[in-house]
Amino acid sequence: MYFDVIQAFVYILLVVIHPVVSSVGDKTLVFHECNQKCIEEICESSLSNRQSYWDKHFNSSRVVIFENSILWDCESECKYRCMWNTVSALEKNGWPVPQFNGKWPFIRLCGIQEPASAVFSLLNFMFNCHMFNKFYRYVPYNSPMYKTWVMQIIFSMNAWKMDYFSALAFVIASVMVLHRRIFNPNRFITILFSALLSAFFVNHLATS
Repeated sequence: MYFDVIQAFVYILLVVIHPVVSSVGDKTLVFHECNQKCIEEICESSLSNRQSYWDKHFNSSRVVIFENSILWDCESECKYRCMWNTVSALEKNGWPVPQFNGKWPFIRLCGIQEPASAVFSLLNFMFNCHMFNKFYRYVPYNSPMYKTWVMQIIFSMNAWKMDYFSALAFVIASVMVLHRRIFNPNRFITILFSALLSAFFVNHLATS
């Protein structure tokens, strides 16, 4: 009886909740056609034709050597320019500015699409390196727990990614438990459902 009530509550909740759409921009037809045409006509052609293509099809700003040096390759350039073409097309039709690949569109500055975030990340990296060097100079090697603190420093400098993956793992584990406790499927369904979620998690780790 208890599980039936919970199951009914979940069904009602799913009916009441309005659906939302995230990262709409990169799924629009305008973006896909623009990006596909750009890649086919310029990225797969000779390098000498690229700038003339940018000038002809986009509000061109030259792709400088500095931007190429920080991995703004041809396909990334196509995505960036098609993103702004899509934003312009949607705004002309009265649509709001959408997200692209889970992020809001930002104007690129010196090859950096989110300059404020990049600056703060760089400052954080510099501060961590400074304190790491200070730790090495002023803390004796034979101090208690010295190696533990060194490992903690290295771990903390990379903790944001582990924090993100840990949070995702917690959510996926919660979904597995929720599915098992509420719907109580047979063993095969449980293993299949868990395997699909685990495969999604591993694929996300590999592609992030």
